[in-house]
Amino acid sequence: MKKMMTRFGVVFGLIGLFVLGACGTEKEAESAAVPQSMEPVEAELTVEATAKKGEAVPLSVTVTQDGQPVDDADEIKFEVWKNDAKEESEMIKASLTKDGVYEAETTFAEEAVYTVQVHVTARSMHTMPTTNVTVGHPETAAEAEEESEHHHHAGADITLDPKEATAGEEQPFMVHVMIEDEMLA
Repeated sequence: MKKMMTRFGVVFGLIGLFVLGACGTEKEAESAAVPQSMEPVEAELTVEATAKKGEAVPLSVTVTQDGQPVDDADEIKFEVWKNDAKEESEMIKASLTKDGVYEAETTFAEEAVYTVQVHVTARSMHTMPTTNVTVGHPETAAEAEEESEHHHHAGADITLDPKEATAGEEQPFMVHVMIEDEMLA
Protein backbone atom coordinates (compact mmCIF):
# COMPACT_ATOMS: atom_id res chain seq x y z
CA MET A 1 0.00 0.00 0.00
CA LYS A 2 2.85 2.37 0.83
CA LYS A 3 4.56 1.67 -2.54
CA MET A 4 1.34 2.32 -4.35
CA MET A 5 0.87 5.70 -2.64
CA THR A 6 4.46 6.66 -3.46
CA ARG A 7 3.98 5.73 -7.13
CA PHE A 8 0.69 7.66 -7.21
CA GLY A 9 2.44 10.74 -5.74
CA VAL A 10 5.29 10.54 -8.29
CA VAL A 11 2.89 10.10 -11.24
CA PHE A 12 0.65 12.92 -9.99
CA GLY A 13 3.71 15.19 -9.54
CA LEU A 14 4.97 14.46 -13.07
CA ILE A 15 1.54 15.17 -14.57
CA GLY A 16 1.48 18.49 -12.65
CA LEU A 17 4.90 19.45 -14.03
CA PHE A 18 3.82 18.69 -17.60
CA VAL A 19 0.65 20.74 -17.21
CA LEU A 20 2.54 23.71 -15.75
CA GLY A 21 5.24 23.42 -18.42
CA ALA A 22 2.65 23.40 -21.19
CA CYS A 23 0.97 26.54 -19.77
CA GLY A 24 4.26 28.42 -19.80
CA THR A 25 4.97 27.35 -23.37
CA GLU A 26 1.50 28.47 -24.46
CA LYS A 27 2.02 31.97 -22.99
CA GLU A 28 5.43 32.23 -24.63
CA ALA A 29 3.90 31.22 -27.96
CA GLU A 30 1.19 33.89 -27.56
CA SER A 31 3.73 36.66 -26.87
CA ALA A 32 5.93 35.47 -29.74
CA ALA A 33 2.91 35.63 -32.04
CA VAL A 34 2.66 39.43 -31.50
CA PRO A 35 5.38 40.77 -33.83
CA GLN A 36 7.64 43.58 -32.59
CA SER A 37 8.08 46.23 -35.25
CA MET A 38 11.64 46.91 -36.33
CA GLU A 39 10.67 50.47 -37.38
CA PRO A 40 12.32 53.11 -35.19
CA VAL A 41 10.39 54.91 -32.49
CA GLU A 42 10.00 58.55 -33.54
CA ALA A 43 9.57 61.53 -31.21
CA GLU A 44 8.28 64.92 -32.36
CA LEU A 45 9.18 67.53 -29.73
CA THR A 46 6.82 70.52 -29.51
CA VAL A 47 7.88 73.53 -27.43
CA GLU A 48 7.27 77.24 -28.06
CA ALA A 49 10.36 78.95 -29.52
CA THR A 50 9.99 81.90 -27.14
CA ALA A 51 8.75 82.23 -23.58
CA LYS A 52 8.44 84.77 -20.79
CA LYS A 53 10.52 84.60 -17.63
CA GLY A 54 8.54 83.08 -14.73
CA GLU A 55 5.64 81.75 -16.85
CA ALA A 56 4.71 78.06 -17.06
CA VAL A 57 5.67 76.64 -20.46
CA PRO A 58 4.12 73.40 -21.79
CA LEU A 59 6.50 70.71 -23.06
CA SER A 60 5.06 68.08 -25.40
CA VAL A 61 6.33 65.11 -27.39
CA THR A 62 4.37 62.91 -29.78
CA VAL A 63 5.77 59.37 -29.87
CA THR A 64 5.02 57.09 -32.82
CA GLN A 65 6.27 53.89 -34.38
CA ASP A 66 5.46 53.03 -37.96
CA GLY A 67 2.93 55.90 -37.99
CA GLN A 68 1.01 54.57 -34.97
CA PRO A 69 0.90 56.28 -31.53
CA VAL A 70 3.02 54.72 -28.80
CA ASP A 71 1.10 54.69 -25.51
CA ASP A 72 3.34 52.18 -23.71
CA ALA A 73 6.65 54.06 -23.48
CA ASP A 74 8.94 52.83 -20.71
CA GLU A 75 10.13 56.31 -19.74
CA ILE A 76 9.81 59.87 -21.04
CA LYS A 77 11.63 62.77 -19.39
CA PHE A 78 12.31 66.32 -20.49
CA GLU A 79 15.78 67.66 -19.67
CA VAL A 80 16.04 71.47 -19.53
CA TRP A 81 19.17 73.57 -19.13
CA LYS A 82 20.39 77.10 -19.73
CA ASN A 83 22.81 77.05 -22.66
CA ASP A 84 26.41 76.44 -21.59
CA ALA A 85 25.21 75.01 -18.23
CA LYS A 86 24.14 71.42 -19.00
CA GLU A 87 25.64 70.23 -15.71
CA GLU A 88 22.84 72.18 -13.98
CA SER A 89 20.04 70.59 -16.03
CA GLU A 90 16.66 69.72 -14.61
CA MET A 91 14.83 66.44 -15.41
CA ILE A 92 11.03 66.59 -15.63
CA LYS A 93 8.95 63.41 -15.90
CA ALA A 94 6.25 63.43 -18.60
CA SER A 95 2.76 61.90 -18.46
CA LEU A 96 0.70 60.35 -21.25
CA THR A 97 -2.21 62.73 -22.04
CA LYS A 98 -3.66 61.25 -25.25
CA ASP A 99 -2.72 58.95 -28.16
CA GLY A 100 1.09 58.94 -28.13
CA VAL A 101 1.32 62.45 -26.63
CA TYR A 102 3.31 62.92 -23.43
CA GLU A 103 3.38 66.27 -21.64
CA ALA A 104 4.97 68.19 -18.78
CA GLU A 105 5.67 71.84 -18.02
CA THR A 106 8.50 73.99 -16.77
CA THR A 107 9.15 77.58 -15.73
CA PHE A 108 12.26 79.48 -16.81
CA ALA A 109 13.82 81.58 -14.05
CA GLU A 110 16.13 83.78 -16.13
CA GLU A 111 16.23 85.52 -19.48
CA ALA A 112 18.47 83.26 -21.54
CA VAL A 113 18.47 80.69 -24.31
CA TYR A 114 17.57 77.25 -22.95
CA THR A 115 17.88 73.79 -24.46
CA VAL A 116 15.02 71.32 -24.06
CA GLN A 117 15.86 67.68 -24.75
CA VAL A 118 13.36 64.88 -24.43
CA HIS A 119 14.58 61.39 -23.51
CA VAL A 120 12.18 58.80 -24.98
CA THR A 121 12.65 55.13 -24.10
CA ALA A 122 10.02 52.91 -25.73
CA ARG A 123 9.92 49.40 -27.15
CA SER A 124 13.63 48.76 -26.51
CA MET A 125 14.61 51.95 -28.38
CA HIS A 126 15.85 55.37 -27.27
CA THR A 127 15.70 58.76 -28.98
CA MET A 128 16.63 62.25 -27.71
CA PRO A 129 15.53 65.17 -29.92
CA THR A 130 16.31 68.73 -28.77
CA THR A 131 15.09 72.28 -29.38
CA ASN A 132 15.91 75.75 -28.07
CA VAL A 133 13.68 78.20 -26.22
CA THR A 134 14.52 81.90 -25.99
CA VAL A 135 13.26 83.35 -22.72
CA GLY A 136 12.78 87.12 -22.66
CA HIS A 137 15.42 89.16 -24.48
CA PRO A 138 18.74 87.52 -23.55
CA GLU A 139 20.53 89.13 -26.51
CA THR A 140 19.85 92.54 -24.94
CA ALA A 141 21.48 91.46 -21.68
CA ALA A 142 24.40 89.85 -23.55
CA GLU A 143 24.87 92.97 -25.71
CA ALA A 144 24.86 95.16 -22.61
CA GLU A 145 27.58 93.00 -21.07
CA GLU A 146 29.68 93.06 -24.26
CA GLU A 147 29.29 96.81 -24.72
CA SER A 148 30.32 97.53 -21.18
CA GLU A 149 33.89 96.35 -21.55
CA HIS A 150 34.90 98.93 -19.01
CA HIS A 151 35.23 98.14 -15.31
CA HIS A 152 33.27 99.54 -12.37
CA HIS A 153 35.26 100.24 -9.22
CA ALA A 154 33.76 101.96 -6.17
CA GLY A 155 31.45 104.15 -8.23
CA ALA A 156 34.06 104.87 -10.93
CA ASP A 157 33.93 103.74 -14.56
CA ILE A 158 37.35 102.98 -16.01
CA THR A 159 37.74 102.42 -19.77
CA LEU A 160 40.95 101.48 -21.61
CA ASP A 161 41.46 102.50 -25.24
CA PRO A 162 42.47 100.61 -27.38
CA LYS A 163 41.07 97.34 -26.04
CA GLU A 164 43.73 95.16 -27.71
CA ALA A 165 47.53 95.19 -27.96
CA THR A 166 50.18 93.04 -29.60
CA ALA A 167 52.86 91.45 -27.42
CA GLY A 168 56.36 92.90 -27.91
CA GLU A 169 55.11 96.12 -29.56
CA GLU A 170 54.79 99.49 -27.87
CA GLN A 171 51.24 100.68 -27.70
CA PRO A 172 49.99 103.91 -26.15
CA PHE A 173 46.89 103.49 -23.98
CA MET A 174 44.36 106.06 -22.99
CA VAL A 175 42.56 105.63 -19.69
CA HIS A 176 39.20 107.30 -19.14
CA VAL A 177 37.98 107.58 -15.54
CA MET A 178 34.48 108.78 -14.79
CA ILE A 179 32.98 109.25 -11.34
CA GLU A 180 29.27 109.91 -11.14
CA ASP A 181 29.08 110.63 -14.90
CA GLU A 182 31.89 113.26 -14.73
CA MET A 183 35.23 112.78 -16.49
CA LEU A 184 38.29 113.15 -14.25
CA ALA A 185 40.89 115.51 -15.66
